[in-house]
Amino acid sequence: MNLFFQTTRAQNTWYVGASGQNTSGYGTTIGQPFKSITYAIGQADAGDTIYVLAGTYTNATYGDGNIWKTEQTVRINNVHGSANNYITIKPYNNQAVVLKGDGDFVFQIRNSSYIRVEGFEIEGEVNNIPLSTALQYQFTYKDKNGNILERVPLGSTTEEIEAMTLPTLSNVTRPSYFNAIGLLVQGSHHIGVVNNLIHHVTGTGLRVFEGDYINVIGNEVHNCSRRSSVGNHGLVFHSSKSIDTS
Repeated sequence: MNLFFQTTRAQNTWYVGASGQNTSGYGTTIGQPFKSITYAIGQADAGDTIYVLAGTYTNATYGDGNIWKTEQTVRINNVHGSANNYITIKPYNNQAVVLKGDGDFVFQIRNSSYIRVEGFEIEGEVNNIPLSTALQYQFTYKDKNGNILERVPLGSTTEEIEAMTLPTLSNVTRPSYFNAIGLLVQGSHHIGVVNNLIHHVTGTGLRVFEGDYINVIGNEVHNCSRRSSVGNHGLVFHSSKSIDTS
């Protein structure tokens, strides 16, 4: 006699709220939520749902004035649901949830699969940056030794810049504050980005890179790339990478 047993794991519901704590004993009720989506996704398994309570969520050092920081409001890396059990992240009861950030990304998904992000407002820093400030840092960069330099002298006219012979630079870093990405999906597959509002991001609003089976449905992207010092766009799909073997 052969006996076969199949076990199934109960799908869990997790909660995130601005007044929560990222520690054990929290996250399973509205009254005691986790504090961040990043922490909650680390606890989730295939088929789970993460509900985010109303409020505005930012990266840890938001507003400190550092224009070079590499920091995200939401960071998802190497997290996987399954074909019939996506991990879903969405506002609780369609409440208003705003994700803001002044780092290099507001919402970042890398090397992950079977995840659905739905119903968020992702807001960048365009409205907090005067055009004069963006112009001031237009040609600023760091070299490989961390020295802060100017590509051309401040105050140069268009005619003066056009007359310059500028060498190609390598191993340089531009200020992230002026070139942030609202939502990045990179190196991932079977990701749903659904009914989100992405706006006033200094760089690209929504970028998909090296992905496959990425469904971007019903989103609104506007007023992005308005303070960028490089060639960014509102919506970008590039370098798609098939996961199919045949």
